[in-house]
Amino acid sequence: MTRNLAFFFASLLMAILLWLQEGNVPKSQKQRAMTLRLEVKDLPRDFVPVLPQSLVEVVAEGTPEALQKLREEDVVATVDLSDVKSAGIKDARVKLRYPPDMGVTVTPKQRFVRYSIDRFAEKANQEIVVRKVGELPKGLFIDALHIRTYPAKVKFQGASSLLKDDLTARVTLKLSLLSPGDTPTEVVEVVGPDGEIVQGVKVEPSEVTIDPRTVSAPLVRSVLVQPSYEGHLPGGYELMDAQASPLQVELRASSPGILDSIVRVLTEPVRLDGVTGTSRQKVRLKLPPGVTAEPSEVEVTVQAGKGTKS
Repeated sequence: MTRNLAFFFASLLMAILLWLQEGNVPKSQKQRAMTLRLEVKDLPRDFVPVLPQSLVEVVAEGTPEALQKLREEDVVATVDLSDVKSAGIKDARVKLRYPPDMGVTVTPKQRFVRYSIDRFAEKANQEIVVRKVGELPKGLFIDALHIRTYPAKVKFQGASSLLKDDLTARVTLKLSLLSPGDTPTEVVEVVGPDGEIVQGVKVEPSEVTIDPRTVSAPLVRSVLVQPSYEGHLPGGYELMDAQASPLQVELRASSPGILDSIVRVLTEPVRLDGVTGTSRQKVRLKLPPGVTAEPSEVEVTVQAGKGTKS
């Protein structure tokens, strides 16, 4: 009986000691990966990084509860480039700033970032090209000759090695999204000679407003096509016949009154030099400003023959 009681109390004491020891063991640590925006600090204004790294991966370590409370905006990743004195390659240490009382430790996976530093340059008065994509909704019409952007020109800023003479400022006008009177605001892209988007060049301002002069129910009028000529038939030949195909075209205008006085439309000149029989030539139409035609090109058949002697 006494031996059993001694064994019972010994077991109870051992259990209490194990429980106390287990309570003092810290909870298991966990890790959490995050991707942060990398900020460049204090780079002298005469310099600029060429296509700089903008993101950095970090690892936060702590208890599950602490990691759950940690927000990505609580951690700031920076590199200090204040000691840059000339263009070239610069290795900068990644620095992290986060609240010290959250019970976590944050370290970058990449401790150093390599930068290519170049001189800062600007190119002002860059004209904007408007690229039209898609098709207009049925019943809408734009006057392509009068598409404007506000402002009309922008400025390029960036590394001197990137600001080449063949760069173009471009905005995209999405025709399918337009309604009458719309003036959409679009981001300005920097494109190279082959239409590829160039990275690393800043545009000021970065957005412009497009005025496409969108109107509904365009004015339409069918008129006759009258060929015009240039040059001279060979000696002894006369113009026997000339006919355009089609004989009529459909004119469209964006403003009232433009079509009121138009009863026929002339073609670009048909050449008569060297014509001694039948000649077929495709020519475009001469259209007033603000007017389009469907079709915009016709075929003119010219027939020349020997003149009769008097």
